[in-house]
Amino acid sequence: MSNTIQVQRGANANLPTLNAGEFGFSTDTHQLYIGDGVDNHEVLTSIKRIIEVRLLGKDTSHTVADGIGGDFRVKSAMTVLDVGCYFDTAGTGSATTVEIFEAGSTILSTDITVDATEKTSETAATPAVISDSAIAADGILTFNISGIASGTAGKGLVIWMEVTIP
Repeated sequence: MSNTIQVQRGANANLPTLNAGEFGFSTDTHQLYIGDGVDNHEVLTSIKRIIEVRLLGKDTSHTVADGIGGDFRVKSAMTVLDVGCYFDTAGTGSATTVEIFEAGSTILSTDITVDATEKTSETAATPAVISDSAIAADGILTFNISGIASGTAGKGLVIWMEVTIP
């Protein structure tokens, strides 16, 4: 004896409130939902990944410059959840700041910072804030160093981005 599972389906705007445990599929947005009798909850089908891009070799000193490491092409659309960077050698004196741009527009309202004598943005006094998380398919990302340590410049640079890919 086989069991049949039926799924409500239709345009996203026309999906009814799903019963507890009932599935619904939006034929126009390709979203999957499960109901609880009161609300429809989206079943996340995207994949979360960490992307790391080495922009400067481990012995290359930081300088204020645009287009560090060249362009980075994003093949598939993605949503940026978190960003940061790390160095091979920490700078001294003051923070180093790094920017991320898509098609010439910043995706950050607060740039990535690495505090003086630190090697990572993970513990920065001012964390990065993402203002435009949607990256288009075939988008071009560029990276700038907009401020360097006032004492000894750091060396090496790797940017990381936590993203979801639908």
